[in-house]
Amino acid sequence: MQSLPTSFSDIVKACHIDDSHPRTTVWHLFESFFGAHGLQLWDVHPTRLWTTVPPDTRPRAPDAFFYRFEAEIDKNYPFTVITPTLCAARTVDGRDVVIRIVCIGEEGLNHLEALRRLATGNIASVIGNHTIPVLQWLTLEHITFAVHPYLSSTDPTNLYFYENTGDLLRHLLQMLEAVEFCHSRLVAHRDVFEQNFLCNFGGRAGPWSADAPPPGQPIRPFRSLFPFMLYLIDFEWAVCFDPGSDPATHLVKGRPINVETYGIPVVYDRPVAPEMDSQELHNPFVADVWQLGTYFKGVAKSNRMPGAALEMIERMTATLPADRPTAHSALLSMRTILSDLSHDELKAQVWIRPIPRNHRADAAA
Repeated sequence: MQSLPTSFSDIVKACHIDDSHPRTTVWHLFESFFGAHGLQLWDVHPTRLWTTVPPDTRPRAPDAFFYRFEAEIDKNYPFTVITPTLCAARTVDGRDVVIRIVCIGEEGLNHLEALRRLATGNIASVIGNHTIPVLQWLTLEHITFAVHPYLSSTDPTNLYFYENTGDLLRHLLQMLEAVEFCHSRLVAHRDVFEQNFLCNFGGRAGPWSADAPPPGQPIRPFRSLFPFMLYLIDFEWAVCFDPGSDPATHLVKGRPINVETYGIPVVYDRPVAPEMDSQELHNPFVADVWQLGTYFKGVAKSNRMPGAALEMIERMTATLPADRPTAHSALLSMRTILSDLSHDELKAQVWIRPIPRNHRADAAA
């Protein structure tokens, strides 16, 4: 690509070519612009495609958005580029950020509006708001960029076992808080699944990793060791309704993905609520609730949960949208469930240890 992209389709098509790397295909066009704003883009990884590494050998400077184990204090890790509209960068003082192309001309105005409502200015620091903050907005001609904090490099929900019932439910509570806060500002996310939640852990699986403890041993603590916080990301498919608008008009149609934006064959492969595959208009807020509830169901397959929590999850994933709770109602229910549990119930182990194969054979015999 030799000139600034005029659409997201330009970017996707350019990076869809074999062996192309977004850093050298697209982001080289912005290098001097970001340099003038004190941001140095990460470099191409020498051996791994769609991966970048810090531009210097300094360890990441501390900020309010990540914690790490002491053994990792001087380590840097590569950034895997999931989408070509993202690029990691380092500030002059060594802090790491992620830059996102939010808007190109008229494309992405919904994304821009969602982040302005939820993540820009003092609203980003409101208790209960888990939207990834916008640290800075930058504009180059017709392209608008958001500078975000560099959070965990992968979905954190599958890396570590839950320590106990309280740990598990507080984790799910943060996810409910995230979605409820968006809905309270009339923003429906429309892509609520586990990989769109990142956290403020900046390391890798270490001494408290997801390795199963020996039988009879408790789960090693992780989230209780630091102020663990989840953040909701990727608002590119969000829909925003006007404040004061009639709730009866809060409707969308179909799956969120826009094939025209990509310019190449794409498939939306997240779990979808039944109404998202209908040709009828539907309420995106209760579809968000269904998607989050579906993730909760997956968690419940390998972890014990209180009966009240399981009942709430069943309501969240009801086939009929009218039978589902709002995110606000589900959040209140989860808070009540947590407050009603005794100390011993909160400390109860939740992980369901898989039955060894030889035990299965013995049971069958």
